[in-house]
Amino acid sequence: MPTLSYGAKVGILVGVAALAVGSTMFISRIAQDPAYHQFADQRAFLGVPNFGDTVSNIGFLIVGALGLAFVFGKRGRLIFD
Repeated sequence: MPTLSYGAKVGILVGVAALAVGSTMFISRIAQDPAYHQFADQRAFLGVPNFGDTVSNIGFLIVGALGLAFVFGKRGRLIFD
C-alpha cells in the first residue's frame, strides 16, 4: 500500500474541514428563541458591545492558532508520518 506524502495528508485534512464547513451552506437554519441570548453580557467596554462575552473567546483564538502552528510546524509532521 503506498504511503501518502505530508502535503497530501494535510491536503486531505484541509479538504475534509472545508467540506464540513461548506456543507453548512446547504442546510436550513435552525429556529431559536430570541430570549435565548438574554444571558449574554450586555455591558460595553472600550467601545466593544458584550465585552465580557467577546473577550472570553480570545482563549479559543489562542488555542486554535497554537494548534495550526503545531500541525504546520516541524513537530506536526510527525503526526502525519
